[in-house]
Amino acid sequence: TEWRLPCSWTRTMKGSTPDPAVRVLLISSSEADATTLRRILSHTAWSLDVAGTLLEGLAKLEADPAPVVFCARRLPDGSWHDALAMTSKLDQQPTLIVASPNPDDKLWMEILDSGAYDLLGQPFKADEVFRIISLGWLHWKQQLRHNRRRHNVARVEKIEPPYTHAVGQ
Repeated sequence: TEWRLPCSWTRTMKGSTPDPAVRVLLISSSEADATTLRRILSHTAWSLDVAGTLLEGLAKLEADPAPVVFCARRLPDGSWHDALAMTSKLDQQPTLIVASPNPDDKLWMEILDSGAYDLLGQPFKADEVFRIISLGWLHWKQQLRHNRRRHNVARVEKIEPPYTHAVGQ
């Protein structure tokens, strides 16, 4: 079966779909998750990088930031909570999406309240994967713009106008 982004999405999201070379990082020890995501993304220009542990994932993010990160609910060396805490310290914070075989409203609210982006149920469904990567990428891009604007405003506020020293003298 060939996976394609639905035509209605391409019309609706025209100009707001991820760049052709979006890198997605999966942090999961499940080879089945990696295989499924590779198959789903194989018909796109998006690339999938896989880390089997939280520490391996963090090392990959520090070396080459990814805008979207899928993280298994449970990892051999931690959990999605740990992934969120570690990625929030990065200069370029990725959009963190938690993957769980048992998604429910309580977990979804916990994830959102903690600052992660969203919850994705397993097994992965192509249309949901495309939707969440696209929206997660948009969120990441908006956060990047917001942070740049905030940084530029802070930098401008630190600049003292040249005439302030001459005033009153």
